[in-house]
Amino acid sequence: MISTRTHQYYQREILVVEDNLFDLRLLVEILKRSDFRVRSIRDGRPVMQSVRNRRPDLILLDVNLRDMNGIEVCKQLKMNPGTADLPIIFVSALRGTHLKAKALKAGGVDYVTKPVQSEEVLARIRIHLEIAHVQYALQQTLKQMNTMKGIVPMCSFCKKIRDNNNVWEQAETYISRHSMADVSHGICPECMKEN
Repeated sequence: MISTRTHQYYQREILVVEDNLFDLRLLVEILKRSDFRVRSIRDGRPVMQSVRNRRPDLILLDVNLRDMNGIEVCKQLKMNPGTADLPIIFVSALRGTHLKAKALKAGGVDYVTKPVQSEEVLARIRIHLEIAHVQYALQQTLKQMNTMKGIVPMCSFCKKIRDNNNVWEQAETYISRHSMADVSHGICPECMKEN
């Protein structure tokens, strides 16, 4: 049954990588109650293949897994261009500063200690989903900015440019609207000689 709650994170998918069955069930329940789609894996080795098959929006990753260290899993994900930008929040019962620093250095965006508090883990997930969304939107905007594509029709005499609406406008106006460039005016040496 689909929830009637309107939630900006509804249908976002979280991959939970946790080998402790109690902790896994707790995390899955917390996430499902908040309208996240959830899938889970209990070992580290299948994570890369799982992410390749269906990319989640965020990963909750236990540091100590039975078959592979979570920090190593994170490093593998960060080395792959297709998953390097995937937000990974570490989850661990270990509270040492050295381990937290190591996890963050490996590419994790955050570190939550067990026992997990539902409000805290949800707040951190939401923050990092929002950051990932803003970063993606910024990357898309930057790709579109600073480039004018295709052929630019320009009048040979007055140097006006025709836009997509068949309107002729000054080159300065056209360049300002289609790029981040500012136009400055001056006189080139050849025109200086003629005047």
